[in-house]
Amino acid sequence: AENPQNGEILVMVGSPDYNSQGGQYNWTTIPRNVGSSVKPYTYAAVINARAATVDTPVYDGPTPLVYKDAYSTTKIYNYDLRSHGVLPLKKAMGNSLNICAVKVELSIGVPAVLSFMRNIGVQPRYINADGSY
Repeated sequence: AENPQNGEILVMVGSPDYNSQGGQYNWTTIPRNVGSSVKPYTYAAVINARAATVDTPVYDGPTPLVYKDAYSTTKIYNYDLRSHGVLPLKKAMGNSLNICAVKVELSIGVPAVLSFMRNIGVQPRYINADGSY
């Protein structure tokens, strides 16, 4: 956990001890996908932009959702590898559905979500052109 006022690390997660089976892991320094931790910011940004409400219907499909950008092609799946049809935004968020989250974020654009995050004090890190952090 991070102190949002000054960026100070309050809590961090790692291996149980330095010599744990499988080696030592410091999860605060290993580059990894942000996963579901960014979804609340995505949904808040869309609602704040008045692009949707908690009752706005979102189509959770197709499975996989194929997203292409200038650098790569990504296949997005839900945790259960299924599509859940049309459902309200609040249900998509409550069930942490990846396909809906990506569609919702793309509806206002990644720069708008990043700007929203910065405006509330969250400083997202940039991704390099090759996809690394």
